[in-house]
Order: sequence, then structure tokens, then C-alpha cells
Amino acid sequence: MRQTFGRKQAFVAAFSCALVLAGAVAAGARTVDVRTEFKAGEAIAGELDGLVRDQAGLVLSALGAGPASGSFDSGVVAAPIDFTAVAPHWQADLPAGTRLTVEMRTSPDGLAWGPYHPVRVDTHSIPNEFFPDGRPNPSFGDTVGGMIHRSRGDGRFVSYRVILERDGEVLSSPVLRHMTLTFIDTSQLPANLEAPRPLVGDPVGMYPKPPVTSRSDWGARPIAPGCSYSYASVTHIAIHHTAGVAEYSCSGVDDCAVYVRNIQDLHMDTNGWCDIGYHYLSSSGGILFEGRGGGDDVIGAHDSHNTGSMAISQMGFYHDPHNHTWTDAQRDASCELAAWKADDKGIDPQGNSFYSGYGADMDNIYGHRQVKSTECPGDLVFDRLQELRDLVEEKLDGGCEFNMRLDDDELRGGDTMVWRVRLEHLKPESFCMLSIRDSDRYQPLSSHLIDLDAPQDGWPVSRTALER
Repeated sequence: MRQTFGRKQAFVAAFSCALVLAGAVAAGARTVDVRTEFKAGEAIAGELDGLVRDQAGLVLSALGAGPASGSFDSGVVAAPIDFTAVAPHWQADLPAGTRLTVEMRTSPDGLAWGPYHPVRVDTHSIPNEFFPDGRPNPSFGDTVGGMIHRSRGDGRFVSYRVILERDGEVLSSPVLRHMTLTFIDTSQLPANLEAPRPLVGDPVGMYPKPPVTSRSDWGARPIAPGCSYSYASVTHIAIHHTAGVAEYSCSGVDDCAVYVRNIQDLHMDTNGWCDIGYHYLSSSGGILFEGRGGGDDVIGAHDSHNTGSMAISQMGFYHDPHNHTWTDAQRDASCELAAWKADDKGIDPQGNSFYSGYGADMDNIYGHRQVKSTECPGDLVFDRLQELRDLVEEKLDGGCEFNMRLDDDELRGGDTMVWRVRLEHLKPESFCMLSIRDSDRYQPLSSHLIDLDAPQDGWPVSRTALER
């Protein structure tokens, strides 16, 4: 069976549906939900192909055994607010051997469209039945899809399609009960911007905390009404990815801050959490953002266990279908954070110990997928976690490396190279390796071991001949 609605009819119906389901949109609203119910008798706009509606929702029209698939195309959906991000979430029944796929695109005017993006489908659902202030959460139990961002805040229209599939030996059909689009606008800073906290220095002799963009600097909302922070000493460091596409390419604090605010709004206004779930976020350019408020040892919301862990989320999508590269800057920034916390709490980066929230032993630096069924933090980060552990261990043990890249016309064979080294928080028996590399071939030309038998206030000038 095939139901088709004309383009004009689909547009008007979708726009009317958005206004009715969202209700009266308050002036300055940052987050608005638009929900479509698919059960028979509910008015919907769009196009069905190979699907029908029954009392449960959208189902495959083909009955009996045999492979089958069908799709729903929403047509044009007008958002009730200009948005910087849209996050789909839905309720569906997926018996074994069935699948659901969601794709989405956005437009500023309903005419010029970007490409369809596959929406990440994770295995977790929205866990909170009520918001912290006691209001029921209408999204409770929904499966959460990845956000689609428009950082300039010029999003106005959305179009999405859903594909339901069944394998050949399966008799049951997948069912899509409803779809909700959460529109988020963080193009402006919140009116109730969180006040900055005084900076606290690191204890003398401890590994220093790297520079972090504070909550007040990126425009964080304060903790939700009715909430208070809880605390537990950190024993483990969790590595995540945000599983968003556009934030990977952000540059600079102001640009990246829009994405961080989008994530905070989704976590608070859809998931029903008190604050953003991650403790820190790391951009592809190596900019670190403070996540959850409350300071050191605050319990986050990031892996369903949480107590005793600190979460560092990599901004981007490090898995199929996007396969972003975990940049050196991003890895190094996360490494600096992990080294600071490991030194602060006496965490062995190569160790495995009891994770109280999880209730069992776990790697001290672990990936989200090790404690929950998920693809997070993506293969391209997870497969390099041992590299991260090794780097953290090197920093805490005092090893270091200088990589100097020289153009051919800078130095000639036999020239003398002079450099000054100042290092802190290293053990007396530490070493540093100076590696000089050619700019064209990036091949080592010479390497020198530097003894660090020097006073704590620095190391003197060292000299060596460059041999070609």
C-alpha cells in the first residue's frame, strides 16, 4: 500500500502539526519539541512506501515471511524556532532481525537543502521519567539519535526519512510509534548565564591542569532547578565521543561553544538531566571545555554508572559512517587532562581497578563501550586508547620528546644548533629526546638524549652539531 501527499499538502500539514504539538512557543525559548504520532487515526503529512499504519504505529505492509522494507518521507517540516541543532528521538519496537534507519537534512528556507545525514542510532534510551523539578518527561523511553547542527542558527526547515527493514526468516514487523524532533537554539547566550568560579591553582609538585574553557566562557546554563550536585572521588577516566558531525570542524572557542551549548540543552531539556553529562569536551583543534559544573569529583551522567569516573568526550564522530580522524591536538589535550587527574588521584593509567559505579573491575582509562552496549567512543578512538594510556604514563614518569622540524635552507651540515629547555614537574632521573626532522621527508636527521640533572627552576642552554 502506498499513501502519497502532494508537496503543498505535506508542507502545510507539517507546519500546522509543528505548531500544535509544540504548543505556544515562549519568547526566547531555546528548546522546542515537535512530535508526530504514527498510529492509525492520527493526522500526519508525508509519504509512505511499503508501510501502513495500525493501532501501534508504522509497520511493514508486506505480511508473512520473506524480506521486506518500507520507508516514510516526512516532506518539509517547518521548525517553530530558528535552530542551531535538531535532535531526533523516537519509540520503536525492533524484534530480532529487524532494523530502523533514520536520515535527516536541514534548510534555512525550505528550498536550498544540505545532504541527508545518517542519524546515529545508539542502544540507550532516555532514562528519566521526570525532570528534576517533577514535571513528567514526554520523551522518557525514547531512543536517542545524534544531533544535526547548524552553528549559525539559521536552521528553519527539516526533512527526514525513516526506513524499516525485516530479514527473510522473520515474521514480525518493526514498529515506529512516534518521532520527536527537538529543536535547539543556542545562538544567543542564556539570560541566566552561570557566574564564573574563582580559579584554584594546582598543588606544588603536581602535574598541572591544562588550560580549560570555563563554563562561564562558553555560556553554560546553571544547574537545573530542583537539582544538586553529588560527589565521589574519581578512580577512573572515561573516554567518549559526542557522535556529532558538524562539531568536528569547529574552530576557536566561540565557534565550538555553540555545539557545547547544543549538547547541554539536549542533555537537560530532552534527557531530563541536571546538567551536561560530560565533565570535559575536547575539540579537534585541541580546545578543552569544562562540562558539568560543580568542580572536582562531581558525579556526571555519561555511561549509566558514573560514580567514580571522569568523562572526557571527543567532539566528533569516530566511527562509520563518518570516521573522523582523532587529531594529535585532540588526543594530546585529552592526555593532559587525564595526566592531571591521574596524578591528582594516584590513578595508574595502565591499571585496572574496581569502578564503584560499574560494580566491577575496569581499566582505569576506559572507553564507553567497555561498560555499556554502544559504539562510543568510535573505533578510531577506541583502537588508540592504549596509545593514550602510554602517553599519560610517559607524562607522569617524566619522559618527554621534542620534535623540531627544519626547512632545508635554515641549517646546513656542520652548523651549530642552540635551544633552551625549561621543564617542570619531572623526576630527577627523567630524560628527554630531541628529534630533528627534515621538512620535506619528515625523516629523522639526528636524535640526542638530554640529561635532566638540573635544578627545578630550569635547564641551561644545550648545544649540539647537526650532522647530515
